Amino acid sequence: MNGPGLKVGLKRMTLGERVLGDAELVGCPLVRLLGPTAAQYVLGQSTARRFVDGARLFLEGDPGDALLLVMKGDVRLWVGAGATPVEVATAGKGEFIGEQEALGGSTARAWSAQAVGEVEVVEIPGALVRQCAAKFPAFADHLHTLARARQEARSAITDFLNRW
Repeated sequence: MNGPGLKVGLKRMTLGERVLGDAELVGCPLVRLLGPTAAQYVLGQSTARRFVDGARLFLEGDPGDALLLVMKGDVRLWVGAGATPVEVATAGKGEFIGEQEALGGSTARAWSAQAVGEVEVVEIPGALVRQCAAKFPAFADHLHTLARARQEARSAITDFLNRW
């Protein structure tokens, strides 16, 4: 077995087998933009993580540069602290979170992320993401576009809240 494994039912499989064998995940940007061979390599260098419903994957301001690919469940992205955090987006199966940090735009998390239901993610090291972005321009473009869209959503929400 190449790369880290995870247990699915009674069977152990690699992350590559899990992602490339899933009808939805095989069409995710990681596989679509890198191709199956490069995606298999990236997944072999990555780590699977599981979170129970309501668990925080990370908090706004936490250090981190890994890119997360959602394999199962939904992840709520929000900003703000205290009693009134504001949801900015929800990332579902096959979507990324942490793109801004993984590209090197920040060393601190721009959002807080919380599991909605049981969540499984692939944690891709930031250095590996930056190598792939340099080699695969379409992958870099996708991550930059996603980061820009989420930053614009955050700015719009912040502007709105600051009016009150």
